[in-house]
Amino acid sequence: MANKFIKGFGRNLVNTTAALAVVTPMWAGVETFGFDAAREAVYSSEHLKHIFDLFNWSPDGLYMSETASQTGRKIGAISFYGGMGFLINGGRRASQNLFKITKESKERTKKVHDALYVAVASAAMTPAYLKVTELVTNETIDPPTVALATTIATAIGIFGGTFIGQSIDTYEDLMGVRKSERLHKKIRNLGKKTKIGLVALLTAAALGTTAGIYHFYEDKSLLPQTIEIKHETIDKIIDDNTIEISY
Repeated sequence: MANKFIKGFGRNLVNTTAALAVVTPMWAGVETFGFDAAREAVYSSEHLKHIFDLFNWSPDGLYMSETASQTGRKIGAISFYGGMGFLINGGRRASQNLFKITKESKERTKKVHDALYVAVASAAMTPAYLKVTELVTNETIDPPTVALATTIATAIGIFGGTFIGQSIDTYEDLMGVRKSERLHKKIRNLGKKTKIGLVALLTAAALGTTAGIYHFYEDKSLLPQTIEIKHETIDKIIDDNTIEISY
């Protein structure tokens, strides 16, 4: 019984690290540069403005501070290592069994399954994670941000679920948890130390990418105010600097 628990705990650590290696830098980019781009898109489109007006939303609500984003990533990591990752990965295995997806199944079938499974799981969890982040940071996360984040989470699941599933299978093979036919034979046959080195390299690359995203986003915490000035006072600036010519 103890060995089974230790084995399950070890597998959870491997699977969670594999999933976070893909998800963390992805969401760091979405919650910083992604929301900025979305906000600019709303200001630039009359159709999007009209949609926001219908819900009485402000485009400036499409914003998450660097602190809130980093806190959200930490909450996600803690919850996943604390057991959420085990539940999600267990659900993935159960779903694979339900739809009779095995090691011998076609790669395309595995990818479609992973994409749909992660999409559903992400859409269900995102609002809850944002609410917890809001409570921890005492910062307000506006409805448009929650709506967009949930939509993006679903999209990431559809388009990125394949990479997450691939990452989990890769880490499991490299760490000796379970052989994966998705890896090239040469990689599967590497020595134990070399495989562990690859895991360390992949994880370091994910952490470095995440740190780089936040580094380049630094000093942009006042962006909503900047945008407000840009869009609301531009007409006044033009009027004040217009030279009237009389004939």
